[in-house]
Amino acid sequence: MKLPRGYTVLAAEGTEGFSWVEAAGWADSVLGSGATLHEWASREDGVETFKGSGTVYSVPAPAPGPDRMERWAVRHYQRGGLMATVLDDRYVAVGAARPDQELSANAEARARGIPTPAIIAGAMYTAGVFYRADLVTELVPDAVSLADVLFSESDGRPKADALWSAGKLLRMLENARIVHADLNAMNILIERESGATHVIDLDRAAVLPLNGPPMDGGMRARLERSLRKLEDTSGRTLDDVEWAMLQAGQTDAS
Repeated sequence: MKLPRGYTVLAAEGTEGFSWVEAAGWADSVLGSGATLHEWASREDGVETFKGSGTVYSVPAPAPGPDRMERWAVRHYQRGGLMATVLDDRYVAVGAARPDQELSANAEARARGIPTPAIIAGAMYTAGVFYRADLVTELVPDAVSLADVLFSESDGRPKADALWSAGKLLRMLENARIVHADLNAMNILIERESGATHVIDLDRAAVLPLNGPPMDGGMRARLERSLRKLEDTSGRTLDDVEWAMLQAGQTDAS
């Protein structure tokens, strides 16, 4: 894989990967010690833990990243669904590895104006025909997921505004022709103070030519299904105005 500008190759025994150039010394030190990036993060001073599809650690940034954020998010790639019962967290080493795919999609999405956290490093730990992997990104400061804003937050944050912003983000993805493989309410982050939105988890995203045919509406359907599911599990139903704001964001041309 040809790395995007600003990244360099990493290599250690049983490990391969990449790093943002300014963080290469840190990454070489961690991997050279025999620890994985995820293990390193779990032991850092000031670590915070987030639960989702696996454990995500937030740690103080030990080196400058592309956007100079103060903290990083470190996650271990974890399978879901039926494949997890067979392979757990392992992936077959055929074709581009998951961190490589995510870096490629992330760099192109950012180049096309999509707000998504910059990637710091990725590592693949090989064992025979399988590998396990970690990814490090910059952490969006003071942000919560769209799911939390709509169904968990109790601070009076305008939920219709959050849905309008999510709809506009979806429209941006469509205009940039970045197809998120699982655009759900957990993969959209909203900054508490500014209301700015960000999309995360682009590891299976498809980057389409800019001059191609119109998008098929698949991301809109996936996001709506995730919201309907959260309505069922939370007991809170989005009202007609809130659904209308999501649609309004999607049609906003600004």
